[in-house]
Amino acid sequence: AYIDMEMALTKELAAMAEVDMSSLLVARPINGEEAFEVIESLSDKGYGLVVVDSVSALTPEDEIGADYDQSSIGLQARLVSKAMRKIIGLIMRNNTAVVMINQVRDAVNKMGYGDPTTTSGGRALKFYSALRIKMARTGWITKGDEKIGMNIRAIIIKNKLSRPQMQTDLEFIFDKGFDVLSDRLNVLLSKGDITLVGRTYMIGDKKIGSKVEAMEYIKGI
Repeated sequence: AYIDMEMALTKELAAMAEVDMSSLLVARPINGEEAFEVIESLSDKGYGLVVVDSVSALTPEDEIGADYDQSSIGLQARLVSKAMRKIIGLIMRNNTAVVMINQVRDAVNKMGYGDPTTTSGGRALKFYSALRIKMARTGWITKGDEKIGMNIRAIIIKNKLSRPQMQTDLEFIFDKGFDVLSDRLNVLLSKGDITLVGRTYMIGDKKIGSKVEAMEYIKGI
């Protein structure tokens, strides 16, 4: 299931990323409280994966009903904190994985050393999360003069399931999502099954060629 709080999911883009739309439920709640109620309901119905896009768009009902000049400091953090206490046991019993996409914000009044950024939703979400992955663009993938994708570095900054602070580099292509063949090539390189000499990929003494040719080669592996 996909909880589209940002109202941004399109069937066309999802299909290009090879999402099976026939098995995907898309929900668009009107506020944060309703979004967490949907998560509870989906977990009880046996959904194994629920994606929330995004935490920053989980707007409390009181904030929606307030005037634009009315202060709403802390409302979202209190909502997320209460909701996480309610759903954490439920999703564990029902074996439901909840993936919450978040956004980086400048940390207000942050001074001195350390990361000057933070994420929406307060501290409770960080506390209850079993796995937190920070993703950032490190460069562009180009074809001629056209930007067709971007290089992304994923760093595991919290992990209750294994050791943290591991990282990897991924390639994201705009019209199809993460490049699985590129990931397979990186795994084969890390295992030594394929080697890189200069810009040429090799298997033993056999020359494969460029990265594009190597990715074509491993399609049949």
